[in-house]
This record gives sequence, C-alpha cells and structure tokens, in this order.
Amino acid sequence: MNFELRQWDSDFFSRLIGDVNWSPSSNEQLPLDLITTKVSSRDEDKIGLLNQAGFVFCEGEALFVKPLINVKHLIEVERLGKDNLPAVQNLTDGLYLSSRFKSPWFTEEEKEGFYREWLKKAVLGQFDDLCMIKRVDGNIAGFVTVRVDNDDASIGLIGVLPEYQALGLGRALIQCAESYAVEKGCKNLSVATQLSNLSAMNLYMKSGYSLQQTAYWFYK
Repeated sequence: MNFELRQWDSDFFSRLIGDVNWSPSSNEQLPLDLITTKVSSRDEDKIGLLNQAGFVFCEGEALFVKPLINVKHLIEVERLGKDNLPAVQNLTDGLYLSSRFKSPWFTEEEKEGFYREWLKKAVLGQFDDLCMIKRVDGNIAGFVTVRVDNDDASIGLIGVLPEYQALGLGRALIQCAESYAVEKGCKNLSVATQLSNLSAMNLYMKSGYSLQQTAYWFYK
C-alpha cells in the first residue's frame, strides 16, 4: 500500500500526515506520522484492504444534496469581511463535538484550531467564498460558509452558538447558503456531516436535502 502527503494538513498540524494512494503505478513510500483516508461505504474491497493493513475506523460521513431549480428565494444576508475577524476569532470553539479531528489522533486544541482557521479563511475568501451570519439582538448567533465550483455549491461550516439554538437559526442559515448559491447560478447545493451527527442530518432532510452517499474515514 502506497501513500501520498496531505500537504495542508501536515503544514497546519506540524507533522507528516498522508493519504492512501490507490494508484497501482505509485511506488511512493513516506515516513508518515499519521495516515488518514476516506473511502466510500460501498467499497468493500478497499475497506477490507485497510483493515488488513491495520487501519482503524474513525468516523462516518454523509453527503446531502439539494437541487436548486425550485429555490427562488433571494434573501438579504450579512456577509463578513476582514474587519469582522476579531468578532469571529473564537466563534467555532466547542461547537463541533462530532468531528474526525478527535482523540487519540488529534488533541482538543488541534481540533479547535482547525475550525478557527477554516472560519477565518472563509471570512477572508481564501478557502470557502464567504461567511454569512445571523444575529439575535445584535449579537452573532450563527454562521455558514459556502464555496462555489462551477454549477455546484457546497456548505463548508455551519454552526449556531449554544445560547441561540432551538430558535430555527439552522434552517435560516441554510436558506442564506441557498440564496447565495442561486445568486451565483448554481444548480445544486451540497453539505457533508458526520454520521454521528443525527440532529444535523435531520435538519438537512427536513430542509429538502437527500442523502447522496456515505463514506468512512480510516486512520493509521
């Protein structure tokens, strides 16, 4: 079994993190600290090979997709810019209890740092296109990030602060993402979440999203 370097992961976590290279022509061997790979839940052959090679199951992932052909709402959304960075610096802390960045492979500090950096890059338009927020009494209560790729858009991060949950903000943030995607001429909007995050999966299905595929993360 051959491996390739995950450059961004390695740089961010300051250790050599790789992925499985399934290409039969690859002969690359790397001295890695951690190997993380995602395979379709239907690919029994690859799952069997990973088990034989000593990989262990980390987390499952579900991908939901919604066609936007009948989505007509273009709503006013608040988009953040670089001047808002101080306000979102720690906004993600403690929100993502279901994550593949978990013990024993990652520390809590590493996990929180990963999501902080993701949100920061979204605000700056460096990874996702933008970050949109919802406020309650003037305070930031929730956020969603979106990235457009040709005719398709995807939600990156979505979160509602604990004190504002059960107010319907999750649905409102999804509508913000849909509005942005429609504005950009996208035909579909997708969002991925962990199989262990039942509340998120229920929210997406109630919002008109269909389960497209599932996958598993394996680590070694």
